[in-house]
Amino acid sequence: MKLVKSVAVNSRKKRSKIISSKNLKKILWGLFRTALIFAICFIILYPLFLRVVLSFRDVVDVHDPSVIWVTRNFTLHNYELALMFMNFWDALRGTFILSAVITILQILVCAIAGYSFARLKFKGQGIIFALVIFTIVVPPQTTIISRYMTFLNFGPGSGVNILNTYWPFFISAATGMGIKSGLFIYLYRQFFRSMPKELEEAAMVDGAGVVKTFIRIIIPNATPMIITVALFSFVWQWNDMYYATLFAPTMDFLSINVVALGAGVNWRIAGEYVDSNQVALFVNAGMMLTITPLIVMYLFMQKFFVEGIERSGIVG
Repeated sequence: MKLVKSVAVNSRKKRSKIISSKNLKKILWGLFRTALIFAICFIILYPLFLRVVLSFRDVVDVHDPSVIWVTRNFTLHNYELALMFMNFWDALRGTFILSAVITILQILVCAIAGYSFARLKFKGQGIIFALVIFTIVVPPQTTIISRYMTFLNFGPGSGVNILNTYWPFFISAATGMGIKSGLFIYLYRQFFRSMPKELEEAAMVDGAGVVKTFIRIIIPNATPMIITVALFSFVWQWNDMYYATLFAPTMDFLSINVVALGAGVNWRIAGEYVDSNQVALFVNAGMMLTITPLIVMYLFMQKFFVEGIERSGIVG
């Protein structure tokens, strides 16, 4: 009996050691994973934190080596200067109108194209879809001269110059050549292919055609992907400077005006030159004014954004 008890005690001790070692490994792995996540988040968010800190910093603190993160002289003067030099409210209105219309056009056009590639069968489907993917791979600089000349002399004959208007952006989006339209078509195609065919078959049995099925069945069930495409389209158009400076350099857009803040060499306020360090501060304030609407929008729509990405079939 004593031998049996000693064996039982030893086995319990061994099990407790094994359990404690497993718990220790779990704890250490949890701490390592948490530290790694915090480190990655800090690397990603560091530029944003730096912009926020500098945007509220007074120029006096720039020359103080003891001020690193916490600002001693908190001020909103940088935002006042950024609002004035950026012509902010006009630029905000113009950027919002452009981004909103482009987003609506890309949602509709890319949804129709994506559904066609996912469900309809037609000659040359594979070749056309390969060309769509080709638009994702090819840099936009390769086609920019031809597009610029098209909008410079738009229409038959000598044409009409529609540069420095919204029309170059609207026409590009409506014809599937907007910013990242090829990617949006691919996302829609992947999403529609994941939907059960029984929904469309049931609608067709009830007498619905392709158009009615698309409007009544497909679109209402594609809300997560529509929101995902809307977010991508709106953000990329909002931040676009390449096409904005090419097609509408004289119009007020936030992406153009915030870059123009840093390009000013001799800023003057009330007849006096502004210190270059102060210019850097209100450039950061201008950047924060530009990206704040996007941050707010993402906070409200992140649930649909993540769901749409998951159902699109994109991994990695």
